[in-house]
Amino acid sequence: LKYKNFEIEFVGARKESYRSDSRKPLVENGTLEDDQKRRDFTINTMALSLNKKNFGEILDFFGGREDLKNKKIKVNHLLETKMKDIFAIGDCKGGYLLAHSAFKDADLVTKSILGEKTDKGEFAIPRVVYTHPEFASVGLTEEEVRYRNIDCMISKVPYASNGRAIATGKTKGQVKVIYTKKGEIIGSTIVGEGASEMISIISLAIDNGLSLKKITETVFPHPTFSEILGEVVY
Repeated sequence: LKYKNFEIEFVGARKESYRSDSRKPLVENGTLEDDQKRRDFTINTMALSLNKKNFGEILDFFGGREDLKNKKIKVNHLLETKMKDIFAIGDCKGGYLLAHSAFKDADLVTKSILGEKTDKGEFAIPRVVYTHPEFASVGLTEEEVRYRNIDCMISKVPYASNGRAIATGKTKGQVKVIYTKKGEIIGSTIVGEGASEMISIISLAIDNGLSLKKITETVFPHPTFSEILGEVVY
């Protein structure tokens, strides 16, 4: 299969049958390798990895000139391109260029291919920098809400007030939560020990519409860094 300057070479095939409720292959399972003979075959599902060398040509093919200009493939809420049953996931479609974001994309597309009802909507994608101390953020930042002129509340709790932080000498850092006057959490930034783990609690709250009040009413084990989330004022 050739298109302009990039080429897909057929080196093997694997045929498997799956049930929508199982990740394991069923009866049909085999391999085909043949370097000598040409064979005609039908591709039901194909995965194509992009690199800098062929990215422009593939964008032009799947997305069109407009997407080529924006350097990303345009997709709908099911991550389907302008070509029916052709999907794009990960960095090539823009958004957060993070592995866990691409994993979520792959999960959604797999469910769609298997015929499961799914609606992408908007998912909270946490961002983490593995420094010392750690930095983690999800949703909108304080700068973004100010730029968008969103009427909201901002609560900050220092690590120095946490028993686990004091006991372990990890008192540098703070938890910041941004929420509306109705208590809807729209963003959070955490700097400190265990930030990469705690941010998942906020992601869960945003995705499921849990209010800040629900978080503060949660009983956290003592002593843990996560107790800081229970101290955020509502």
